[in-house]
Amino acid sequence: MKLVVYIGVGLLALQMPISAAEINTSKILIEHNKKLNQLKKTNKDLQGQIEVLQQQQKISAEKIQSLFHLLKYKKSTVVSKKLLRVEVSDQAAKKAYTNAKGFLMIGEYDKAIELFTAYLGLYPNNNHTSDAHYWLAKSYLAEEKYYAAKKVFIEFQRENELHHKFANSLYELAKTYAEIGQNDKAELLINTMIKKFPEHVVIFKAKALLKTLHKVTIPEPIEAVVIPKTPISDPVVVKIKTKTKTKTTSASPAASATVNIPIKPAKVSVDIPTVKPVKAKTKAE
Repeated sequence: MKLVVYIGVGLLALQMPISAAEINTSKILIEHNKKLNQLKKTNKDLQGQIEVLQQQQKISAEKIQSLFHLLKYKKSTVVSKKLLRVEVSDQAAKKAYTNAKGFLMIGEYDKAIELFTAYLGLYPNNNHTSDAHYWLAKSYLAEEKYYAAKKVFIEFQRENELHHKFANSLYELAKTYAEIGQNDKAELLINTMIKKFPEHVVIFKAKALLKTLHKVTIPEPIEAVVIPKTPISDPVVVKIKTKTKTKTTSASPAASATVNIPIKPAKVSVDIPTVKPVKAKTKAE
């Protein structure tokens, strides 16, 4: 009896329309593709987080190493002035560079600036000279001395296009430009970095900075009419206007679009050779 039932079910299955089976297969494929795309996106996000964590781990390791160097440095009686009298040698240069970078890593930026500046004065052609320029600029940036940081970053980039910190310097200089209000230059640097170094470890920070720059709005400048040199006995009409709308004040309905400012003849003397004199209007009766 069971065998007959199985045979009947099999015959019914064979009689199902082929189109229905194809539709089910298409739906399954679509669902699988959606899940696959979602997995790819998740994997990409995780990859970015892993890179950020690796960078943080690297920075932490550098800080620990710098602390060990500083412990040795602070135990000795040598001060930063001793660095200016040290003999020019690779061993002394390396020690000076390590001490300066150590102060930077623990947040003593003013001391780091002092030591990096002294190092560059003593060892302008040493193996760590390029690195010292970069870290000096970073120290200025951390100390919020933005114009000094900008100058050193530009010097570093001009001489070290193949340096392993060149891409980082583009991002750091863009941050510096943003701090001093030069957002157009900052945006140009970020776009250059994204184009040349799309897989760089700080690319996520760079894109975040770019989004921030796009949200910044710059106020429109105000234009004003200049008072001529010619002495005027009657009140002078001065109009102040912006690009959006004209803002006026008046003491009477007849002067609704002007501001009447009485000016004594003896006190008005503005020498502007390139501006044609503006004819004065008398106050409306």
